[in-house]
Amino acid sequence: MWTGSHLKPFLLRTLSEAQKVNHFPRSYELTRKDRLYKNIIRMQHTHGFKAFHILPQTFLLPAEYAEFC
Repeated sequence: MWTGSHLKPFLLRTLSEAQKVNHFPRSYELTRKDRLYKNIIRMQHTHGFKAFHILPQTFLLPAEYAEFC
């Protein structure tokens, strides 16, 4: 099912196993770079840096502009 944003939970429950969607609830946690970065940092704190040493040095601009320069 093609939608402009994620489907409401009650609509997701009505889909058959074979149906696919292009958006799902809270997908922005993975598809927005700033949210992905924050989630990986959170996982590093929770599970250890070695388990999630998967991204280069990252800056969230404009908030971390001073560290970036």
